Amino acid sequence: MEAFARPSLRTRQDDVAPSSGATSAVDVVPTLAAEAEAQGPGMPPSQNALPAYATIASKPAQAALTELRIALSEAHAQDLSSRLDTVTGVLLEHLRCSICKDHMPKPFTNHCGHSFCASCLSHWYRSEFCQKLGTYEGLPPDRQRPAPATDAEASALRRGLPLDVAKDVFTYSCPACRAVIVSKPQEVDIVKAVVGCFRANIQPHLVSPVDGEPTSASSTSIFAGLFPPAQYAPEVIDLTTV
Repeated sequence: MEAFARPSLRTRQDDVAPSSGATSAVDVVPTLAAEAEAQGPGMPPSQNALPAYATIASKPAQAALTELRIALSEAHAQDLSSRLDTVTGVLLEHLRCSICKDHMPKPFTNHCGHSFCASCLSHWYRSEFCQKLGTYEGLPPDRQRPAPATDAEASALRRGLPLDVAKDVFTYSCPACRAVIVSKPQEVDIVKAVVGCFRANIQPHLVSPVDGEPTSASSTSIFAGLFPPAQYAPEVIDLTTV
């Protein structure tokens, strides 16, 4: 029986050899093995162990990825800035006095919840007082008496008026909702804190040369004479002195 010749390994490699100019696994694997052996046992192949064509092909992708990251970062920064501007605008709008239409340098809040500049609110209440008292006394606007400047003056004036008239002239209305106001406005901590946080950003709008409110003003001084203590309480007569 005739023996068949066994083809050599060299012949098989020649049969499947790639065309000229292509890179085969036969050429790449020894290169990777040599790089790994040079780095030492147990060490992963370095970036340099990759085929040259893979490194070259990844450079455009890396550049495109870097540009994409920069574009996304800029878009995120612009979106964040826009949102901050919106929030800031809403907060500052709530810090605007509805009387003078300016940002409140020293906000005071009525019991109904509406806040105004201390000076604007004081002027509003004093104007109401003069109009009511002038109507009762039958005096024209140019002859109306000014509102009392101290609580002592207010108490003396109240005792000289009929009870119903005293109640009327010492009762005011909120400039925003027209709620009846019979108690002195107060500084609210949350409104005061927000004004303090934004003071640096809205400083040019806080104090004007004409209507600026000094920071030392208090409800005791600026609203003096408008809310006399116990204004509706009847006078108590000490019978032991009669």
